[in-house]
Amino acid sequence: MCSEKDDKGQYYINEQTQNTAIKLIKVLMEKYNIPLENVLRHYDVTGKMCPEPFVRNQVHWLDFKNKLSEEKKEGNEMLYNKIDDVPKWAKPTMQKFIDRGALKGNEKGELMLTDVMLRIFVANDRMGVYDR
Repeated sequence: MCSEKDDKGQYYINEQTQNTAIKLIKVLMEKYNIPLENVLRHYDVTGKMCPEPFVRNQVHWLDFKNKLSEEKKEGNEMLYNKIDDVPKWAKPTMQKFIDRGALKGNEKGELMLTDVMLRIFVANDRMGVYDR
C-alpha cells in the first residue's frame, strides 16, 4: 500500500487504498489458505518502517487486520463517491455518464456507486446499450 503525506508531514493511507488492499488480501488469504496471523507488514519481516502509518500507530494496524477478519455483510459494500475513486476499468463509462448528465451525484456531489453497479454499467456500456 502506498501512503501519502498530510499537511503536517505525517504519512497516512487513504481509505480507498486500504479497502482495495483488504479486498486483495482477502482473495489471497482464501486462495492460498493463509491464516490471519500470517498476514504481516514489511516491518514485521524486514524491520523497514512500512507501512509507516501502521508501524507508527499500532491501533491502525490492528484495525486493518480486524477488517480482514470481518465477513462481508450486506450494506457493507465499497462506495465510490468521486470519479477519482472509481477503478480504472470503470472510469471511461462513469465519465461518459457524467459528461452526458446521466450521473450527477447527491447534494454533496457524491456518486455513491457500488462495485455491483459499476460492473452492470460497464457491461451494458461494452454492449453498446448507452450508445443510442
